[in-house]
Amino acid sequence: MQMLKICLIILSVIFMAACEGETPKSAVDSPNVTVENPARIDIAPGESAEVVVAITVASEYHVQANPSADEFLIPLTIVFDEHDGLHIGKPVYPPPERHHFEWSPIELFTYSGKVLLPFQLSVDESITAGDRLLTGTLRYQACSYFICRPPKQADVRLAVRIVQ
Repeated sequence: MQMLKICLIILSVIFMAACEGETPKSAVDSPNVTVENPARIDIAPGESAEVVVAITVASEYHVQANPSADEFLIPLTIVFDEHDGLHIGKPVYPPPERHHFEWSPIELFTYSGKVLLPFQLSVDESITAGDRLLTGTLRYQACSYFICRPPKQADVRLAVRIVQ
């Protein structure tokens, strides 16, 4: 049954794209999602702080929410690399926008516009002072009403200064 749903979604997208023509080249070449890296965080050993990564989805696009409406859809995810003495909590994904597109047999959960992804950063008490760079990856698939772009990844960077 799930495979049938996915096949219907794919066929519907292909059909709608064929009926409406191709996506303009400018939409294909422009970035669908941009990441706004947070400002540097100054934090002392043993403390924690909320950090927010903001992304902007281009106006003609949406990305799948996390969690997505179906296991075969690619949800927006953000994952940070491990770093000694710094601990990143799980991001808090916002509530989804719910859409029932004519071509979809299921209601889709999406994000559009500006999306804020907050998470907790905590620092071990034993960490030494200095600058650190946390890196991570944002994974998404941007879709317009008629077509989905291939899944992409974007780098996320968070500068952290450990202060005594």
